[in-house]
Amino acid sequence: MADFRLAEKKTGRFEGGYSDSTSDAGGETYRGIATVFNPSWPGWPRVRAARAQVAGPRGGRLPRDAWKKVDALLVADAVLDRQVSDLYKAEYWDKLGLDLFPSQVVAEILYDAAVNCGTGKPALWLQKGLNALNEQGKLYPDLTEDSGVGQKTLAVALDFQRRWPDRVPILAAAVLGQRIVFHMERTRERPDQEAFARSWFGRVARQMGELS
Repeated sequence: MADFRLAEKKTGRFEGGYSDSTSDAGGETYRGIATVFNPSWPGWPRVRAARAQVAGPRGGRLPRDAWKKVDALLVADAVLDRQVSDLYKAEYWDKLGLDLFPSQVVAEILYDAAVNCGTGKPALWLQKGLNALNEQGKLYPDLTEDSGVGQKTLAVALDFQRRWPDRVPILAAAVLGQRIVFHMERTRERPDQEAFARSWFGRVARQMGELS
């Protein structure tokens, strides 16, 4: 079965440390955890205590060159490390049922997309990929494309990986292809998001490389 720790390590390389970019819709962020989307995360007091040390009495938003100073204060914080892992496991990995996936590669692709885009997008891309590969319903009925990994989607996804392991890379590629389109559309609709395009496409390219 897929191992969360391996997936977390790979995705963590892309998420970085502390940031507070005006271009980021998530606002203040630590290791990919954004205040806008995770305002009640229990790690924020520890992050903000380190931020306050760096900012000093003047406070205010930290300039980019000060972000690494926050990271340096937090690098050895084992409690914070656990709080980061706990959030990612509960809110992204578990919500997609990835502990049950036979394929580590597919689990990692879905998990990374969930961290970057929210769980609804990779769930939908998985459903669309499975529907495109069911040979017009001969292998299994079409899934409802509802952006959620419920019992039916999970059952079909697990059965697909077990019965047709040679087709698993094709399913993975189908998910990644849809993710590229999503990022392309996002940069077209929001030109300010081009600041993140190289990172987005780079992480997808690395995952595509692992399929060969």
